[in-house]
Amino acid sequence: MLLGVHVSISGGIINGLEQAKRLRCTALQMFSHSPRTWRGAAIDDREIERFIALRRQYGIESLVLHVPYLINLAAPDNTLWRRSIESFTEDIRVADRLKADYFVTHIGGHKTKTISWGIKRFSRALNTILSRKTTRCTILLENTAGSGSGLGGSFEHIAEIFGRVKKRKSLGVCLDTAHAFQAGYDISTRGRTGGFVRLLEDTIGVDRVKVVHLNDSKTRLASHHDRHWHIGKGCIGSEGLSAIINHPLLRGKVFILETPKMEEGEDRRNLKKVGRLRR
Repeated sequence: MLLGVHVSISGGIINGLEQAKRLRCTALQMFSHSPRTWRGAAIDDREIERFIALRRQYGIESLVLHVPYLINLAAPDNTLWRRSIESFTEDIRVADRLKADYFVTHIGGHKTKTISWGIKRFSRALNTILSRKTTRCTILLENTAGSGSGLGGSFEHIAEIFGRVKKRKSLGVCLDTAHAFQAGYDISTRGRTGGFVRLLEDTIGVDRVKVVHLNDSKTRLASHHDRHWHIGKGCIGSEGLSAIINHPLLRGKVFILETPKMEEGEDRRNLKKVGRLRR
């Protein structure tokens, strides 16, 4: 099982690796720069080389980068949409320089437009990005809680995007357990999780799922309210999350925790909980 957490890059990307090492992770997720800025400071070649060498030394087998919050590839506003494409393209270049395996992106929001319009807009943006450059890392579309005008609350949204993107071999899926539950997919028991995985297979294909954001939910089923919580202590609970971890079609995926970090040691406690749920 490749297991890790989302690490902070405060103080630099090497610090993120050091956090993962201390937690004995075999995978990690991070931003390449502050998620609330369009572009970060340039990372020089020496730091990139050191990062790659230390990752190998520390046994970090899978590196996942996450899209910054400002990017919206479904934005109706043309200025924001074009800026999102440029920023996304630059972040993919950084991911490739770091030899990341995956780059996770939310699908964005259609604002005042329709879902169909937003899906077409997002797909067009991805086609533009992928026509410019062949990326070594796989771009992963993340499902969402389905709040407001956000796309991705339904697996059908993601399936339609796959049908519209020309270079779909460059795409995969990041399955967020909390978001799925909050969107209305019940994974709180072993039996319901089995049905959920069958639905996932029928709509998207489980083979396209490369990374699982393993999070419990602080909010109820179909709340459409995105609040992650500690493993086994939320509304999904230990039984449902154990069923996800141990499902034969999912257990070989990369698992990343995005659980709260309000107190020292919470990442370690959540990782230990996952270890106890594994069979």
